[in-house]
Amino acid sequence: MAADNASWHHGLENKELQEDCGYQRLSWPPNSPDQNPIENAWSLLKKALKKRFSRLESRPHSAAELFHAAKEKWELIPQETIDGWIKRMPERLQAVLDADGSHTKW
Repeated sequence: MAADNASWHHGLENKELQEDCGYQRLSWPPNSPDQNPIENAWSLLKKALKKRFSRLESRPHSAAELFHAAKEKWELIPQETIDGWIKRMPERLQAVLDADGSHTKW
């Protein structure tokens, strides 16, 4: 479940939807949100945006411009890269279990 404890992550409707879609709920150590593969995607996105907006004159002038740039860069993340992160989830989870929830290389 989500590490931020937002109520909508734990609500009955959300749980029912997850079950209907066939999602398997995992026991998630509370101090390891870095185990979530989306963090890898956010990291790539941040690096790409930093590079694009590295010069002062190239910085976005509005939230809409930043959103457009982020969407453009997000779509450039290869599906094979995302699939690789997902494929390695069992290894990532085992690393957390082996470390008793402490820091891992992920």
